[in-house]
Amino acid sequence: MSLKKLSAIVITLLCSSLSTAKDIPIGIGIGVASVYEGSDQYMMVPDLVAEYAIETEHLGVFSIGTQGLTWKYPITDHVKVGLIGSYMQGRKQEIGIEGHKNKDLQGMGNLKGAVTAGAEVSYSLKDHIIYMNSMTALGGRDYGGVNVDNATRIELGVNSHYTINELWGLDYHLSTRYVNKNYNQAYFGVTESQAAQTNFTAYSPGGGFKDVGALLGVHYKLSKKLFLGAKGGGYYLLGDAVDSSIVKQKYGLIAVTGLLYKF
Repeated sequence: MSLKKLSAIVITLLCSSLSTAKDIPIGIGIGVASVYEGSDQYMMVPDLVAEYAIETEHLGVFSIGTQGLTWKYPITDHVKVGLIGSYMQGRKQEIGIEGHKNKDLQGMGNLKGAVTAGAEVSYSLKDHIIYMNSMTALGGRDYGGVNVDNATRIELGVNSHYTINELWGLDYHLSTRYVNKNYNQAYFGVTESQAAQTNFTAYSPGGGFKDVGALLGVHYKLSKKLFLGAKGGGYYLLGDAVDSSIVKQKYGLIAVTGLLYKF
């Protein structure tokens, strides 16, 4: 069967089972975050949010947005399973905008980003969602002369929402991530060739738990569809990632503020 015919069948199934399109959130903000995981320097970063979701009668919920492509199917009223397609960010050896670039990783070379695929299972109870997902980078990647194919990250976390009153709401997110050896090598490893071009010590980490993180957000309802929000939190590195010579501090902080509009 050709890709064109398969696409036509999928579109037909979606349209035939279409129930409703969910709210479409679009947001923009600005924040401050670590230059890279393990850096002791901070930089201004943009924060963009956009998602379009379709809820079908029989096939679950399909969505596309800044977080990637997702399909979620309800097994029970509380349990959902799904598939995820996203993008694993790479890393430049010079990070930032022209004229204000951080060069702490100069000599390490540029790590390419990669398309990822994975799966997720979640359990929801009132305003709380417990989830576990896995993402694996697809395609070949080489960093510092070492193959880092199939870099994989498994995340376990909880998302919670509290409605304070008609205008104010509160959200928090707690998570921890387990990664394989290739993931740690890509983001925390230093090869012999990279060590020869930098002041870093050669290091080949193994897999294991990479970090724990927390994020607390508050939002204010400016109108029926417009919200003003702010969030802050950070991460704390664990395991082999901590021993990398590129790590200047074990923790990193983030603070973001912005506007969100729901169509």
